[in-house]
Formats: sequence, structure tokens, C-alpha cells
Amino acid sequence: MGATTFYLLELEKKQRKQLERQKQETENQISEDTEIDYNKLTKDEIKSILDEKGVDYDSRAKKDELIKLLKKVK
Repeated sequence: MGATTFYLLELEKKQRKQLERQKQETENQISEDTEIDYNKLTKDEIKSILDEKGVDYDSRAKKDELIKLLKKVK
């Protein structure tokens, strides 16, 4: 492999890393900017999210109480 080929491969590798970093930063910004309105979700949907996150809750808890738990975990 010649020096020019090696240089071009290294340049391409750096560009790919930079694009990956930019993509990750963009995804992080999107997830931070996106706020879920938990009041629009049903009680069962909120319970499902809590279950996915492994949060314990009282099965008789009211929707507002579940939302508070969910916001603490977030």
C-alpha cells in the first residue's frame, strides 16, 4: 500500500468518526428537546413505561402519582 492510499484511508476514517460524533450529538439534542406529555397517556401506558424501566409502584396508585414517579426516574 502506497503512502497516498494510506493517507486517504486515514482521512476517510477520520471523516467517518466525525460524522458519527455529529450524528450522536444530534440524537442527544433531539431526545433532550422532546418532552413527553404524560397527561395525554393512559394510566396503563404509564404503568407499562414504569414496568419497562423497572420501577416499583402501588398498583392502586392514581395517575398523578404514577406521573410523579415517572418524572423522577426520567
